Amino acid sequence: MLDSRKEKEHYLMRIQMKREEMCSNGKKYGLCAKETIKSSQDLDYLLNEYYQLFQKHTYTKTSTPRKILWFLYNQPKISS
Repeated sequence: MLDSRKEKEHYLMRIQMKREEMCSNGKKYGLCAKETIKSSQDLDYLLNEYYQLFQKHTYTKTSTPRKILWFLYNQPKISS
């Protein structure tokens, strides 16, 4: 159980870092730049992987994505 929780936290941290990278690339290069699109695709992959690993036995609820977003946005920001 503890390992699963650590793995989940690790995924959420990777998702947050990729989200910040995507936002940074969007501001630096523009939303249609290949760097921004690549970061967005990587983020999509991580989110899909997260849902497959940790949400597969959970019935879809509207509050679940909100809880994940709340967790991601309330994490301390990683400075570059």
